[in-house]
Amino acid sequence: MKKYTRISGYKTKKTRFEKISKKPSEAIPDQSLSIRQLIDAQKRGLVPPIQHTGSYEMETFGEELNPLRKQNFDLSDIDTLKQRNQDLNTYVTKKQLEADKQAQIEKNEQLIKDYEAKKAEEEKRLEKVKEVNKNRIEDY
Repeated sequence: MKKYTRISGYKTKKTRFEKISKKPSEAIPDQSLSIRQLIDAQKRGLVPPIQHTGSYEMETFGEELNPLRKQNFDLSDIDTLKQRNQDLNTYVTKKQLEADKQAQIEKNEQLIKDYEAKKAEEEKRLEKVKEVNKNRIEDY
């Protein structure tokens, strides 16, 4: 009888079953340690030897966003960064106000167009009423 093990992702709906492999382990020789060896090394304060360390391309991600992470960062740079931050905040606030003003102008223009359209419509209706009244007076 074959044994199956359940391997699931983070979504419980997408689970799948795979066969348990009976192939030999693909662990790197001289790098794998048993749990007992790891615990003993931890108790003695020894770091287990690791021959392969993973390299990640994203190690420097965010350095341009956070200048405090730069290696050549000096405490005297804080004043410069504060001023830069203040300038950026002022710039953003100014742009937001300009955008709000532009939105208000566009809204007002649309209201004026709507008002003029309603006024023209009302004038047409008034002309029709005058004509109808004129025809009634003539018929009378």
